[in-house]
Amino acid sequence: MIKKRTTVYIEEKLVKLLKLRSIKTDQSTSDYINKVLYQDMLEEQEDLKSIQKILKEPTLSFDDVLQELNIKDDV
Repeated sequence: MIKKRTTVYIEEKLVKLLKLRSIKTDQSTSDYINKVLYQDMLEEQEDLKSIQKILKEPTLSFDDVLQELNIKDDV
């Protein structure tokens, strides 16, 4: 995998937490950040797939749902 250097400004408190986490997981801070970002992107992709699937589902009106459930709308 080709890596590219970039500058990112991160709050000091978060930098300290990242360093501690990278030590705890025995990874470089860069590797840890890459892993976390990659996981986040995968989760986002899964969410988008789920949304696309939901959008393809047929829609029902509220009245249709009540009718399917045999509930009278007296409100």
